[in-house]
Amino acid sequence: MKKKMAIKYSRAAATVSMYLALFLSGLVVFLFLLLMDLSKKIKENLPVNIVLNDDIKEKEIHYIKKILNNSFFSKSANYISKKKAIQQLARELEQNTMDFLEFNPLPSLITIHLKSQYANIDSLKIIKAYINKYSNYIKTIEFNEKDLQKITNSITNVNSIFLIIGIILSIISLMIITNTIRLKVYSEQLLIRTMQLVGTKKCVVYMTFIKSTILLGVISSLFACATLYCLVNHMANTFLYLKTIILDLNYLFIVSGYVFVLGIFINSIITYFVVNKCINTYEM
Repeated sequence: MKKKMAIKYSRAAATVSMYLALFLSGLVVFLFLLLMDLSKKIKENLPVNIVLNDDIKEKEIHYIKKILNNSFFSKSANYISKKKAIQQLARELEQNTMDFLEFNPLPSLITIHLKSQYANIDSLKIIKAYINKYSNYIKTIEFNEKDLQKITNSITNVNSIFLIIGIILSIISLMIITNTIRLKVYSEQLLIRTMQLVGTKKCVVYMTFIKSTILLGVISSLFACATLYCLVNHMANTFLYLKTIILDLNYLFIVSGYVFVLGIFINSIITYFVVNKCINTYEM
């Protein structure tokens, strides 16, 4: 009776330990994906302003805009006329600027948002050279390189710190899973010995414990995914401006898949080696 209770207790403790390890691993992967997406969106929100000549014709504006929209580096290209530019300035200043100005001093321009992979100093040189081929229509290209450099450095530093933390947490999770399986198998080593004595084949012994571990992994993975979903949903409701990123179904599927792979396949491999060690110990 006591042995049965001990086995049940060890299985319950193994389920809880594995659930915590899988939850921690899933959280690390989710935060990593979230950080990558945020970095991408920050880079894509940096505008490149192409100031157009004052005498440029409407047909030429459409021509330039079409070229920039279809260019390899452009995510989007939007034309802002002189009239629209002064209206935007008036909204920002909360007063009609034309009341104290005799003419509109703002130029018409095309604002480009770059694809994230091209939002760096090296790519910017290539992009400027590409745009300058149409210098007949363009006055200047305005872009804050200092801001880009600061953002790039900040993203690199944050990614490096998170990578180190992620590796440490992943190692801790793997150690928890390994120790959990080891304790579970050792608590049932009498069963292994009994199966050996009655002449049970090794493959049957392995499959007995691997099936048990797979069931444990599935249950733990389901609980871990459910907890992660609740946490993600809470984050989305707390940080409303990140809601579309946080609730990205692709990320949730990737994280869920990762948790189940870790909970089933990795657990099975670890179980095989732990059981194999027990079998070899008894055979010596």
